[in-house]
Amino acid sequence: MTSIRAVWVLNRSGTVIFSRRFPTVERRVKNCEWYVPLPSDAEISRLFEQEIISNRDNERPESYPVTCLDKGRLWPFALVKRHEVYFLAIPGLDSEQCKVPQYFSTELFIAMPCITATFSLLEDLTDFVTPAIAKAEATLLSEFQSHLSGALPFGTPVETDFTNLRRFQKTGFPQSDQLTVRRPAWKPVFFKGRQKIEIFIREEIRAVQYDSPSFKDVCELFGAVNTRCDMEGHPTISFPLINVTSIENLTVH
Repeated sequence: MTSIRAVWVLNRSGTVIFSRRFPTVERRVKNCEWYVPLPSDAEISRLFEQEIISNRDNERPESYPVTCLDKGRLWPFALVKRHEVYFLAIPGLDSEQCKVPQYFSTELFIAMPCITATFSLLEDLTDFVTPAIAKAEATLLSEFQSHLSGALPFGTPVETDFTNLRRFQKTGFPQSDQLTVRRPAWKPVFFKGRQKIEIFIREEIRAVQYDSPSFKDVCELFGAVNTRCDMEGHPTISFPLINVTSIENLTVH
């Protein structure tokens, strides 16, 4: 099954106007010998402008629909252009595809099933987009973020058809006791009802005091923060973590 490391939307000049990265997939592909960390959005914009936009201006169409960036270090990317914007995505390769090829070519990439699936995903995502997205309108980008949450939970495409996703977001899953398939844990639907945000904080301190200069006292601080957000119109809620440099181990689920 194909998984996606990241998705970008860039305007006609190559500037990133939207991006979504999937840490779950990124952790999995770190075991591959070819692994290269994904650069920042600013660096993606610079590479895209230099290596893709310039090729287009020079009438070199071989960059489409699959390509590399950073002179072949970052690969393989699927690329689709609609409404004067570019849709760019990089899949996570499985263990059998981890070996770095001796040469790069469009034919080599297209032969990879993950590239075919990624290209199909981008084609489906373009159905959501109108020309207004090129202006990076906040409302439209927020809706696109919700659209991706339903289409790619944890980076794995499960339902990318625009019509089906719209129906799920508005009405939810069928309220039938006889379901033919297991209902997913992710919620690609808009919550309706009393809005609430619940935050549960559990903090524990484990300490051992020896009261002796020969032994150093030991103190450990650990805990968990659990949240639940039910907000109308927002199937996914995110919040930033600040001042976490002193935390040695941080796990987010």
